[in-house]
Amino acid sequence: MRNWRAKGLLLGALLVGGTALAQEVPGDSPGGCQECSTGRDPIGISEVSISEDTLTVDVIYGGGCALHTFGFEWDGRFQESNPVRASVLIAHDAHGDPCKARVFKRLKFDLTQIKDQWRYQYKQEHGVVIIQFQDTDTTAHYQF
Repeated sequence: MRNWRAKGLLLGALLVGGTALAQEVPGDSPGGCQECSTGRDPIGISEVSISEDTLTVDVIYGGGCALHTFGFEWDGRFQESNPVRASVLIAHDAHGDPCKARVFKRLKFDLTQIKDQWRYQYKQEHGVVIIQFQDTDTTAHYQF
C-alpha cells in the first residue's frame, strides 16, 4: 500500500453543505474542521458520480458509536493511458469504534486540484481523467 500522506498531497476534505470539513460525526452533524483522515479502516464503495468538479462517493462501513473521519488522497501523478488515470484513495479512520452497525454515508470531494494539475501538465483546457479508486475496480470519468 502506498504511503500517500508522506508525499504531502492530501487532496481534499469532506464537503458538507458546501463547507469543507474533514470529518463526520454520528447523526450527520458536522464537527469542527480538522485535519483529514489518513486512516486505513475498511470501507466499501457502493456508488460514485461526478458533477462539475464534485466527486460524490456512497460508502458503507461498520460503526455507529464513534466519530469517523474520511480523507481523499491522490499522489499528484497521472498514469499514462488514453484517457489518463488518477489513482485515488478514500481514507477512513474509525477511531477504534467498536460498534458493528452497517453505516451508509454520502461523501463529497472537490476534484479541482486534479483538473488544475492536468491542465498544467498537458497544456490544454479541456480533458478527461479516469478516477481509479485504489484497491477496487471502481472508476469514475471526470470530464472538464
